[in-house]
Amino acid sequence: MQTILCPIDFSQNSHSELKYASQFAKFIGARLLLVYIEPIPYLDPDTFIAEPVIADLEEARQQLAALCKEFSTEVPCDFLVQSGATSDMIITITKEKNINWIVMGTKGAGNKPEALVGSVTADVAQETSCPLIIVPQKVSWKPIHTIVLASDFKETKHQLLNPLITIAQQANAQILALHIESEATELPEEKAVEAIRLEDWLGAVPFSMHTLVHEDVQEGIDAFVHKQNADLVAVIARKRGFFASLFHRSVTRQLALYTDVPTLVIPE
Repeated sequence: MQTILCPIDFSQNSHSELKYASQFAKFIGARLLLVYIEPIPYLDPDTFIAEPVIADLEEARQQLAALCKEFSTEVPCDFLVQSGATSDMIITITKEKNINWIVMGTKGAGNKPEALVGSVTADVAQETSCPLIIVPQKVSWKPIHTIVLASDFKETKHQLLNPLITIAQQANAQILALHIESEATELPEEKAVEAIRLEDWLGAVPFSMHTLVHEDVQEGIDAFVHKQNADLVAVIARKRGFFASLFHRSVTRQLALYTDVPTLVIPE
């Protein structure tokens, strides 16, 4: 059985992500691992620490146990309490526990009020080796009918798309592959070839290709996502280029990828 890691800080924001994570676990037949990490502020001088939500680790264990009891009626659930640098610990636990998915909110209790995407989520998006679903505040689980895959048409290992295909097949959803060009020109040969490969790899699910012209890639993706009434946006977290910049910490802390649509981040 696959395992979904859901970091919890007991803030109001984390409640919606937990509910989303539990429904996603039920959807794909996975178990939940709830994790509370007691932050160590001095390890990250840029992190804003609000008034502590939890008094001590024992209180965290008690609350996590209560949450597991509540959600275990629908999905298998366990919990873990740790101390350390939050994003580093999430990555460590992901590797040590063979985590298959991570579900996180855009903000936690310790984020600056003006931040739209928290520093921890931004760091995990950069460093994770497994798929990450970023859940905007106040977004609830709903059936997935339409998925927008924002693609740069750069060379991609086809196995990277397996998490996306798993979700689409399970939900019987359509995938709309979207590519944005800043000018109305013919696609370079290497991008055209990659588009054909992408179409072959996604042939097992309902699929269509869309190439649009927009001077701002982010705005173009956002407009398409809302026009299509998408339920999920998928992006591959490149190490370089525009898609890498989406997950660069200094950018992502000020950027809500999609304020009302969950984003699936697929690590390269």
